[in-house]
Amino acid sequence: MYYNFTGGLQEMAPPVSVTSEPVKVESDTSVAYDAQELATQIVGAHKRIDALIDELDGASLDEDEQIGTIMDLQAKHETLKATCKEERGRHGEVFDTLQDSYAVLADSFLKAPVTRD
Repeated sequence: MYYNFTGGLQEMAPPVSVTSEPVKVESDTSVAYDAQELATQIVGAHKRIDALIDELDGASLDEDEQIGTIMDLQAKHETLKATCKEERGRHGEVFDTLQDSYAVLADSFLKAPVTRD
């Protein structure tokens, strides 16, 4: 919505040529905008964005501390990624074993003689 509000204000701005000559443009916009309302909404959106940024962990740290935090998070990510890859391999082996067992059972069931009661 922030970009919609900003676009609305830009659309309402009077056109200016690069040579500072008046530009006559006929607008076919059927939507009526209130510049004051759009400006108020943009300011409100800015305040919400700033509040969200302030809520981020480490937003109050200086740049070097933020870089250190990012490096720590990247190291943690790599460790978790390696752990997940190892577990995925182990679970894949278990899945393959189960699939083979079901195949044997299904084959045995299909070869069994059918009895009618």
